[in-house]
Parts: sequence; structure tokens; C-alpha cells
Amino acid sequence: MNPDANDHDSDAPVDSGADASDPTGTATPTGFLSFEEDTPGPDWFEPDDEEILAVLRENHNFAPSHVDEHGVRRGRDAAHRCRVLADHGLLTKLMDGMYEITDLGERLLEGEISPEELPEEAE
Repeated sequence: MNPDANDHDSDAPVDSGADASDPTGTATPTGFLSFEEDTPGPDWFEPDDEEILAVLRENHNFAPSHVDEHGVRRGRDAAHRCRVLADHGLLTKLMDGMYEITDLGERLLEGEISPEELPEEAE
């Protein structure tokens, strides 16, 4: 995240990196589009989940606090989302508070599979 991103005190719009002609989402800290409504995929899949996976991929092995540091989700909520993502095969829990991305999570980020193709039920 750009360290000066929150220091913008002008009323001029900030370029979020999202396509201005695309009203369905806004760019997130790692560049994915965040969809506020009608998130594609199973009911458990939330808009920030791809962001969480992207942060994890960037840091290789990580704790939920990294998600908080990147401005995606706050600590406790990030920890909960990591558990949900692990339950559905997108993350592997290495030890308490430490996760890594799975092949399924990598495939989702690479666009090889869509959120609609994720399993509805936990493993």
C-alpha cells in the first residue's frame, strides 16, 4: 500500500486504479476489484477473500495481522476469514495464526478458476 495513500486531503478524486467505466467495483489495496454486492461464488465467499489470498501470496507464509497491515480486514475479522478460507481449501493452516496459500487458492488468483467454481461446503 502506498504510505501516502491516506494523506490525501484534497477534495479531488483519488485514482483507485479501477476502471472508471466499471461501476461494479473499486480497486483494493492489491489491485483486485472489490465487489460490494452480488459477490460471485458460494455464500461463504466474501468480497475481500481474494485480497486476503493476494496478501498471503505476497508474504508467502503469513499471519492474519498481515491482512490488517495491508488495510484489507481488521485483525480478528482477518483471522476468521483465514479460518473460513482454510476450511474451504484455499489456505492451509501451518500452525496457530500462520497460513499458506494452496494450489486451489493460487488457481483462483490466477483466474484459472472462478469464484463460482469454489466448493459450497467446507472440506
